[in-house]
Order: sequence, then C-alpha cells, then structure tokens
Amino acid sequence: MRSNAQRLQFYLRVNIRDLNAFDEQLHNAFATNPTEYIKVFESAIQTIYRVDYYDENNLEMEPCPKFQLQIHSDENPVMIRDLQSNLVGKLICVPGIITSTSKSNIRARKCVYTCTNCGHEKVVELNFGLARAIAPAICEQQRMPGIGNEKANCPMNSY
Repeated sequence: MRSNAQRLQFYLRVNIRDLNAFDEQLHNAFATNPTEYIKVFESAIQTIYRVDYYDENNLEMEPCPKFQLQIHSDENPVMIRDLQSNLVGKLICVPGIITSTSKSNIRARKCVYTCTNCGHEKVVELNFGLARAIAPAICEQQRMPGIGNEKANCPMNSY
C-alpha cells in the first residue's frame, strides 16, 4: 500500500482467496453483499493509510486520498451466457477482455415517501434489476387513538 501511495496510485489489491483464508464467514458475506463491504474495506484502507503510512513532514503525500479496493480472484468463472438474475448484486468472476465501457445507470435501492399532509413515512425497498418505485396513492398512516391521525384527512396522492 505504501509503494502504491508513493506512486500516487491509491488502490489496494486483495486476493479473495486470502480473504477466505483469513475468515470464511467474512468472505461469504463479502461475496453476497459486495456493495456494503467494499465501502467498509475502503474506509478501513484510508484509516490504515492515515495512521500507519501518512507522513506529515512529506509535502508530496496526500493527507487522506480516496483508496480503491481491487479484488482479484482465481475462482471458477461464470460464463456470460450463464449469468442469471440471482447473481445481480453478488461478487462473481467473469472471464474476458474489456473492449469498451460506458457510464452505468444509477437506480435507487430504497425509496422513502413522506405524506405531505400528516408526515407519515413509507419506506420501499427495491430489488436489483428493472424494479420501479411507485408512490402509494393513499396515505398508509394507521389510525392511532388519541392522536387524531386519520386516513380520511390525507388526500389522494399525498406522498
């Protein structure tokens, strides 16, 4: 990590086999939910850099650069034709050569709708893929005795 940082190449390459040897449960969690674990790993890499490698006297070093986690794997690759929806959002190995890239489409994973009338919040979790978020037409606030929150007070499409 130090040699990469000195060359202004802020990445750390991790072999997935080493992660499995260190902690199999962590390896399995990482493989099934890489989005969350990559954020945690990159934050840990920045902390380690700041504590162990950053030299305040060296003016050429950046105080806290954004590090990238690169995962290397020798696991059995999944052929492109074998990709299915159950693999979306999981860490997999696909053989091939990158010939071109394009900007990815960003899609929401969670939507929070707030009723403009009573302030009730409705949280909608979305699955990976082409799932769409549709705002509820009717406020789902439950009647709470003594508070005076009634569905009848909220108009249609108040989210």
